[in-house]
Amino acid sequence: MARVVFIHPPRLTRWGRDVAFKERLPHIGLAYVAAAARQAGHEILGIDAAATGEQIPDVVARARAFAPDFLAITANTYQIVEAALTAGALHDALPGKPVVLGGYHVTPIAEETLRQFPSFDAAIVGEGEDALVELIEAWPIRGTAPPPA
Repeated sequence: MARVVFIHPPRLTRWGRDVAFKERLPHIGLAYVAAAARQAGHEILGIDAAATGEQIPDVVARARAFAPDFLAITANTYQIVEAALTAGALHDALPGKPVVLGGYHVTPIAEETLRQFPSFDAAIVGEGEDALVELIEAWPIRGTAPPPA
């Protein structure tokens, strides 16, 4: 089975008080998807950098220490730049490891998002619990090519 890191990206900009408060709460959607991967037999690590205040180097160090086969990042629209920067740093530190984006931003505009942010290798559209597990199991873990369409 695969080793998978689930990441809620760090906050690199200051937002209004209400948004900052919500970002300090655990990311329930990411937890649901991570739980589905764990239930399918995959080993997981969750990094909620927005809640903990960790920055991109911290996320990269924790991910590298876990030695993942696969990385999954969630992002709302206001987090997409942070998510893309995090994905780029992860690609630099862990070459050949796929980085998949899920969340509210990518769901309605997946193709546009993947064109605009090439640091993501694939996207999960809609609910991710089953879709991400299927993608993890279909992706060549040691390779870089995506599964057949």
